[in-house]
Amino acid sequence: MAEKLHLGEFKIKPETEETVWMDRKRLTVFALPISFTIYRLSPSRINIQTGLLNTREEEIMLYRVRDVSYSQGFFERLSGTGTVIITSTDATTPAIRFEHVKNARDVKELVVQLVEECRRKNRVRTAEVMDEDDGDDTDSSDGENMV
Repeated sequence: MAEKLHLGEFKIKPETEETVWMDRKRLTVFALPISFTIYRLSPSRINIQTGLLNTREEEIMLYRVRDVSYSQGFFERLSGTGTVIITSTDATTPAIRFEHVKNARDVKELVVQLVEECRRKNRVRTAEVMDEDDGDDTDSSDGENMV
C-alpha cells in the first residue's frame, strides 16, 4: 500500500551535503561575528544566508565560478580578516563577496580547489573569449568605413 503524501511533504528526502567551511561576516575593527550573514561552502555549492527576521539565501554552484580573488584592507589586516571575491556565470548573482572572514586567504585557496574538483567531477570545461584588439580603428578619419 502506498503512503499518502500530505501537503508540504516530500516523497524523497533532499540530499544535504556536508559543510566544508562556514563563517559569519564580522565587524571590521574588532573581528566579532556580530552579523546576520552566514557563509557556507560545500563540495559543490556556495551558500550565503542573510537577514534576521526576513531571510534571503543565495546559492551558486561551484562549477559556475569563473574567478576568485582576495583583498585585505588596513583594518582587516589588523583584525586578521579579509574579503574573498567570487565572480561567476550565475545570472542572478554574478559576483559575491565573503566579507570580513577569518583566514580569507585560506578560504580563497579552498574555493579554488573545490571549484577545480567540482569541474572535474561534472566534466565541465570553461572557455575564455579573448577580445583581440590589434589597434586598428574601424572609424577612420577619411570616412571610408562610415555608414
